[in-house]
Amino acid sequence: MSAVQPLLVAALGLLLVTLRVDTGGVDATPDPLGWALVLLAVVRLPRDLPHRTAALALVVLAGLTSAVLVAPDLTSDLRADPALAWAVSLPALAATGTLMHSLTAAAREAGDPAAAGWLGSVRTLTVAVAVLPAVVLGAGVDALAGPTAGLALLAAVGSVVVLLVYAGRSWARRTAAPGPPRS
Repeated sequence: MSAVQPLLVAALGLLLVTLRVDTGGVDATPDPLGWALVLLAVVRLPRDLPHRTAALALVVLAGLTSAVLVAPDLTSDLRADPALAWAVSLPALAATGTLMHSLTAAAREAGDPAAAGWLGSVRTLTVAVAVLPAVVLGAGVDALAGPTAGLALLAAVGSVVVLLVYAGRSWARRTAAPGPPRS
């Protein structure tokens, strides 16, 4: 795996998490496998990546949450209750948003403003996707349901795309000897 760029692995993992191929009530693209790939990628990122420890912890939480949700009965329960579905999506959104935040800071520190701008935009979209359902569901602003779903898809696809685009950047690869992680 040493020759594989971590952000490529993270992009593949988030793609597995994003895709849903329903085969008789079972997702053929298992989210836990996707989160395992994202975890492997974050572990392979530079140890001095800003907020790396938080990203690792949230990716583990997202993976554990997705492992619990593999059961078809739980999936059907989530479809019946939008508020519950939103609540269980929060660890995944937190993990993705924190990873984007970490990479935004790394790009900024490395003097790569274009990458920092795009990564930061995806981070902001991810935060909006995490917060907007509270407005739609809690405040009953049903007119925002469609745009929120659209933003969720845009954030998911955007996450995969920016990881693919910036995978080869030096700030996204481990180049130095391992050291203690920065929090």
